Amino acid sequence: MDSFDDKEVSYFNGFIILGILIPILIASYVYSFDIIGSLFFLVFATGFSVIQPNSGRAYTFFGKYVGTLSKSGFYWTNIFYIGRKVSTRLVNFETKLLKVNDADGNPLEVTGIVVYHITSIARSVFVVDSVHEFVRNQSEAALRHLIAKYPYTGTEESLMNSREKVSKEFTVELQNVLSKAGITIDESHLNHLAYAPEIASEMLRVQQANAVVMAREKLVKGAVETVHEAIVALDKKGIKIEQKDQASMVINLMTVLVSDSGVSPVIPVQSSK
Repeated sequence: MDSFDDKEVSYFNGFIILGILIPILIASYVYSFDIIGSLFFLVFATGFSVIQPNSGRAYTFFGKYVGTLSKSGFYWTNIFYIGRKVSTRLVNFETKLLKVNDADGNPLEVTGIVVYHITSIARSVFVVDSVHEFVRNQSEAALRHLIAKYPYTGTEESLMNSREKVSKEFTVELQNVLSKAGITIDESHLNHLAYAPEIASEMLRVQQANAVVMAREKLVKGAVETVHEAIVALDKKGIKIEQKDQASMVINLMTVLVSDSGVSPVIPVQSSK
């Protein structure tokens, strides 16, 4: 495949050429060559082009790429040059809703937001058939590949817990593919991300169960620390508790701290005689 790099096409200021053609046209009418003068003017007028801000043209000469124009203004180029207009403005779109299995095999629904613009007019015209369709197709392919690498949740390296990292990886992967078509990605990130409807309710119950287990683990860990600190504090104050009473105290304190509902444990108190 040929390599296309932007180069400036040969051109003239359009107003200067217009200033030359108009006197020739007037002279042709004065000297009764109006038909020839009009044809001459019309033929050369085909070389005029207006370049709007944030746009450009890629020119070919009998099928050969000869250059681009990307500066806004009024220009005249060779009448045999054929120019194709290209917008370099920002383009923003959301991918269609995709159904993809994550790393654990769970079906997910996902969409992504992509913001991009054309930086190489020549590549966007001559490397791909339809540049905007190419961007959409590659965005969906990159999104599918990325989602399949991570689990939806459950670990630090998951789609839910590492969303920013996943979005950056999405941008890098997409840019590597689109650079060959003269495209620069300005921003891309995951937008909609959820379990597919057929498993959503079941996975919600799984998430709730996992959340309860994690909460219990933290609660037990905190309760153990509290009981240990209580026994140490009593010992420092000179309050001696026998081993069997310590065990009973630990059981009662753990019951109070870990229980979901209020409890009233009976703590035996013995006075030494």
